[in-house]
Amino acid sequence: MTHIIFSGAFITEKQQLHSHLKQALKLPEWYGGNLDALADCLGDIAQETTITILGLEKLENTLGDKYAQAFKKVLQNAAKANSNIHIRL
Repeated sequence: MTHIIFSGAFITEKQQLHSHLKQALKLPEWYGGNLDALADCLGDIAQETTITILGLEKLENTLGDKYAQAFKKVLQNAAKANSNIHIRL
């Protein structure tokens, strides 16, 4: 089982968010750095993985509430669709 702790406290832009996600989740080179690509990649995770997101409130402030909520929804939907993914917010 893989457990990833991701802190949004130091994220200041969307590109930085996706760069950190790509590295932490070891996403493929073709990862497009957007929420649609994230949803696709999370669906492909075959190993049991827990993703803990810290500082979601900070992401709401820096990236905007709408984008942060969409990010949260992508994670929650991925956990529903892929039994290998567990999300802690």
